[in-house]
Formats: sequence, C-alpha cells, structure tokens
Amino acid sequence: MSAIIGTPAALKLPAELVTIILRHLIPADDLQALADPKFSNTWRCLGSICPSWRAIALKDPYLWSHIHLVWPKHVVMRCLERSATSRIFLGIDKDSFYSGNFVQIIEFISYALPRITHLDIEWRRYDQPNGNLVMDDRPVPHQVWAWISRVLSRKSPATSLSRLRFQFFDRDLHEPLNVGTLRHLPQLSDFYCRSLVLNLALQKPCLLTKVDIGIRNLTSQDVVSFLAMAPLLEHVKLFHPHEHDRFDLSQFESNGGSPFPINLEHLKTFQAGWCLDVFAEHVMRSISFPPSAKITLRISRPDMAPVMEIFFSSSHFETTLRSSVSLSIIVEWFQRDRALSGHPFLFKFTLPDGIHYHIEIDEWDSSYTYGRIQEARSMFLALASLGPLPQLRHIAISSRTLPWATSLHTLLNNLPAIEEIVVRTRDATSFIAALGSRNSPSPPCPCLRKLDLRGSKFDPRQLRNVVVERGDSNYRLEEVYVSIDQQRLRLSNPDPVTLSAAIRNLRSITDQYEETDEYWTSSSEEEEE
Repeated sequence: MSAIIGTPAALKLPAELVTIILRHLIPADDLQALADPKFSNTWRCLGSICPSWRAIALKDPYLWSHIHLVWPKHVVMRCLERSATSRIFLGIDKDSFYSGNFVQIIEFISYALPRITHLDIEWRRYDQPNGNLVMDDRPVPHQVWAWISRVLSRKSPATSLSRLRFQFFDRDLHEPLNVGTLRHLPQLSDFYCRSLVLNLALQKPCLLTKVDIGIRNLTSQDVVSFLAMAPLLEHVKLFHPHEHDRFDLSQFESNGGSPFPINLEHLKTFQAGWCLDVFAEHVMRSISFPPSAKITLRISRPDMAPVMEIFFSSSHFETTLRSSVSLSIIVEWFQRDRALSGHPFLFKFTLPDGIHYHIEIDEWDSSYTYGRIQEARSMFLALASLGPLPQLRHIAISSRTLPWATSLHTLLNNLPAIEEIVVRTRDATSFIAALGSRNSPSPPCPCLRKLDLRGSKFDPRQLRNVVVERGDSNYRLEEVYVSIDQQRLRLSNPDPVTLSAAIRNLRSITDQYEETDEYWTSSSEEEEE
C-alpha cells in the first residue's frame, strides 16, 4: 500500500488518458503554430516526465503526424518515420525555404503526398526580427510554385487532401499566379486561398463544406458557377479588399443561368465583399438560403450613389428588406483622435424564417467628413419613401443626427406592426415629435409598446406629452427607457419644477419606466457640428 501511495500521480494515469492529454497539446487547427519554439519546448518537457509517458507517445503515430518544415531535417525525418502510415498534417512557411529545409526535404514529403490530408502554406511579406517589422519583397521562389502546381496537377497523388490553405499575405495585390485546379482533390472539404488564381472547377461529388477565397479575378458568374458545384457548403467567405477605384472590384457577369436558384441547404454563414451592388445582387438571387443562415455583405458605392441605392436598384434587396421582422440601422459616429472606418453605414435585418442579413455600405468620398451627416438624413428620407414594412416588429436606430419630425413621421407611419423602437442619437426631439399625431387622426405605430431612448438627449416634458397623447388614443406605451442627467437633457425651458413633474408623470403612466445616467456620446468623445 505504501508503494502505491508514493507513486507519482502521472504514473497512475491510464495509457488512454495520457494519449488524450498528449494529443490535446497539438495545435491541429493552426499548423503554423507548430513553427513556434514554444511547441517544441512543450514536447521536451512532456518527454521528460517519465519513461512510461515517452513509451506511450512513441506508440501513437498521430502524435508524430503533425509536421512543420521549419524544423531541422532530422526531426522531420523522424516524424515521418514514427507517423507510420497515419495521415499527415503539414505546415510550410517562408523560413522553411530560406533555411534550406524545403529543398532538402521536399522529395521525401512528395513521397508521402498520398498520406497528407492537411496542408498549410504561409508566406508573409514581413519579417519581425528582434520585434521590428521589416518588409520582405523577395518573390516567392519558383520551386515553391512548382511544388504547389505538382500537388494540384492531374497526376498528383495528393488524393487524400481534405484541408488546403494557401496564405500568401498581401500577395493578392502583386502576384496573382495560375497554379492549378481543385478538380483533382476529391476529398477536399476546407479550402482557403485569397491570393492565387485557381481553376475552381470541382470534382463531382464535391465534399467542400468550408471555403474562403479571394474574388479579385472572378466575376459574379464565376462565383455562381463555383457555388453550384458545392452543394454541401456550410461556410462561405468571398473576400476582396476595399478599393477606392470601383473598377478594381469584381464585376457583374451573367450568362442567363438556371431559372432555379442554387439550393445550399447546409449553409450557415455567407460573407462577400467588398463588391458592387450588382455583383452582390446577382449572387444573392442565385442562391436559395436555408433558415437561420447568416449573410454578411460589404457593398462599395459608385461615386455620388445614395446609401439606399442598393435597395432601390435591386428588386431582390428591396423585397428582402420589406419582408424583415427586425431592422437595425447604424451610422458611424465621429470621434476625436479616431480615424473613420470608410464604411459607416450598417443595415442588419432578420427575415421571418430567421435568415439574418448584415450589410455594410462604404463612403464614396471619405475625405468629405461632414457629408456623412447629410447622407444619414437623406438615407432616412429614402427609407421613408420605400413604403410600408408590414412585418417589421423591432427597429433600432443609431445615428448622430436624424431628419426633421415630418420625415420621421412618414417613416413611422410605414411601420404598422412595430412593437419596439430603440433610438441612439444626440437629440431625440424630432423623433419624439414624430411619435405624436402631428395633426393626423391618430399617432403612428399603433402596436408600439416599448420605447428605448437611453443615451439620447431629450426633454422629459415633450416625451410625457407624447406618451399621454398616445395613451388617450389607445396606443399606450407600456415600457419606456431613458437616460436622465440634468446637465445633458435637451431643454428649451430648464424649469426644474416642470421637469421633475414630467419625470414623475412618466413613472406613473407606464408599466415599466427605467432611468440610467449613461449617454451614447460625451463632449470628450464627440465632434460638434
């Protein structure tokens, strides 16, 4: 008994549990992490725990199947040997080549191509010696391109590849090269490549479930044709960097196509952009999305095009917006000592079947900073002219400025089913006024029950009057949320007696009334007009 009590805890663990612990330490999702010296140090420590742990590790081929060519040649060769016949996960980077390892080892790796299931090649344009970022403009060596072409060739033995990642950072602007096709990779399920020009023809049946590709050299028809060959897709990302010159963006092209949309019934996330609205519209109407899919689009506007142009020029996006049940509109605010993003307009809306849209729209002239104020106002006017949104239940608006109450009243009259409104703005006076009848027989938004103005400046007396008026019209507001700060309220008459009375009235005429002292903006963060 004393011998058992004195045994180290590590020696008491079953071999199966030790194997799980060791496998857990391998960065299987990021093969480039294998090049980090911390990884080899971890292995040295584990190997020195006890002979039994080392014996268990030596008997598990999986632990030796994760290889990076930056390692010394003898280490790579040992791993190839100990991995036996198990599948191989291989990482290659720029240091693998300039250390001489790539040239010395690549033939041995090529013999093992039928066993390679995961291949990750990374080539950065920057080095970081001693913590300093230094540009490296040396072109990718022809030996590397030749080997990639060999892997993707028709006679390639790499038929087991299921995950392929080409990460040639920043090269997409300088070195687009045609290096092969995906047609000869029948097991491919995960593909990442934003920089190389590839023939995107796929083998049938296609097992691809995750794709992240650059679309600089692709038309909208190329994208549609590619998606049609991959019915099992779950995650799609079509990447293009933002371009001030719109002619550098991927172009719209259609061959007429099938009258029936592509059914991607397994799709969970779809991202595209930056792109023009006609490109996005063609791709979107060509796909049948399953319920609960999340769609993200980044739209670049032609010069002088209005923010709402995407919804007025495309019947697909107009119809989609009209059928939404939840809508959020966010206009980026100006802040001191903070650069503008250049894509300040965001629309988020959800359809009845749970499909969620996230659409970012850029600024056609980012140098005209304060033009955004007028653009935001024009955007709300255009939204009001869109007509009724009969299914909309929830709307949230965050914008530094809002248009006049008359325009907002027109917008609110188009929301017959709205139940909850959230507004974040510098001055909510026009919006509160728009909630009243304004000489109409009755106030807008007859189903409105919850109003959230937290973070917005307002006059409690104006809000009280509107809440009372709506109650008298049987359009009672049940929940009101506001921010109260005597120094930050928007007051035309700072009479504390009437102000306190208005606040007391708001508490008594609603079922739920909540105050906070937080504001969306402050004088230290916000640029004044």
